[in-house]
Amino acid sequence: MAVVSIGVISDTHGLIRPQALDALRGCAQIVHAGDVGSAAVLTALREI
Repeated sequence: MAVVSIGVISDTHGLIRPQALDALRGCAQIVHAGDVGSAAVLTALREI
């Protein structure tokens, strides 16, 4: 059986820390659960 990693993040309020990006790298899917704060956060997550 294949292992699939799903990353979940929330409450970024317009700031995404480098440590969070590092932790999410390699995830097959990333879910932001709310309080994004700015489109730049979503852009950064898409670029992973």
